[in-house]
Amino acid sequence: MNRNFYLLIVIVLECSSAIFSGCAVMSSSILETAETVEPGRVVLGISGGIGIDLASPVFFQKNTINGEHNLVILPTMEYKIGVGVANNYEVNAKYWSTPSNFGLLFYLKHQLPPLGENTFIAVLPGVCFTYSFPDSSTRYKYPDITALGFNLPMVVSHRFNKLFSVYGVGRYGIDGVHVTENDFLDFQGTYVLNRAGLLAGVSLEPGPVYIRLEIGLEGAKRVNGGYGYYPIVNVGIGLEL
Repeated sequence: MNRNFYLLIVIVLECSSAIFSGCAVMSSSILETAETVEPGRVVLGISGGIGIDLASPVFFQKNTINGEHNLVILPTMEYKIGVGVANNYEVNAKYWSTPSNFGLLFYLKHQLPPLGENTFIAVLPGVCFTYSFPDSSTRYKYPDITALGFNLPMVVSHRFNKLFSVYGVGRYGIDGVHVTENDFLDFQGTYVLNRAGLLAGVSLEPGPVYIRLEIGLEGAKRVNGGYGYYPIVNVGIGLEL
């Protein structure tokens, strides 16, 4: 076995350990069509997927493994509540966590005039916060990471019937990320993370329940120049009350 294979195994093991120690995972999900709920209606949702770790080498290092950028993506579990507040307007909150960090996202969903028959468009501006609390009981110093940022997704969806629709998303985000002294990254201090991504999803809506699956790709500006890329995969289920 070559050296790159052993290096890959080390990174996988470090990632498995880090989820209990000092990672700051950012949610990557949208799981929204462009349609809003009626005023007074409430939407509850739960979802799972993968999120990018803000301590990932994809942001800091230019080295590669077998031609691929080093990357740390970790599973997330997320919870959402949304409320229709006026015609074509929703306010929403999302919470996600791992054993070593949590995140919050507050966003407004505004449905714009439709693009055509059964084709809708919406913007979802929001602010997000992520905080990690590293495990101080280990002999390694994991980074303590705090991030505060702004998201601006745009969603276009097409409804085929009352049970099925598809959607696409373009998203831009900017975050101020602070990284404390640590044993893993060649960086400490504050940097600005610019990221943009494209997603596509399907929505099944039998009655008041929805089931959504989405995939995509997002890129982020590296601290030391260039760009890193990471996949997006999320699945969610929700209920409109």
